[in-house]
Amino acid sequence: QPDSFAREAHTPLHGWIEESAEVTGNHLDAKLLGRIDTIIKKNLAKEKLSVKELTAEAGISRTQLHFKLKSLVGISATEYINHLRLKESVTLMQSGYRISEAAYTTGFSSPNYFTCLFQRKFGMSPSNYLKKHSGREGPKAAHHK
Repeated sequence: QPDSFAREAHTPLHGWIEESAEVTGNHLDAKLLGRIDTIIKKNLAKEKLSVKELTAEAGISRTQLHFKLKSLVGISATEYINHLRLKESVTLMQSGYRISEAAYTTGFSSPNYFTCLFQRKFGMSPSNYLKKHSGREGPKAAHHK
């Protein structure tokens, strides 16, 4: 059985889950998923963003969140948080951030952990992903804040 975090075969854009409105035809589910996305993106750099904080801010129980995400996107809340972090990290790296800068900026506690999750999701390291998908050979020298 494939890793639920690595859903590349089922989603567009090299493994991305569709935007919330495209995931479901149900307006209420799309609205909830949009709210969850907004909360996660607002707290993206927060290393310790927890499912408990997410549920409190979204106004739903942990169980409801788990079942909704599993039914809509097929992954757990923790996996979904990491999914959005990885998605943003790719954008940052493609705009010139170093891999470690992108990892820290998107809330990962260490570049090694980031690389491990990235490898699991994409089947290649962040540097190889950048070479393959953007033609970029390595990080730019500029430091971004």
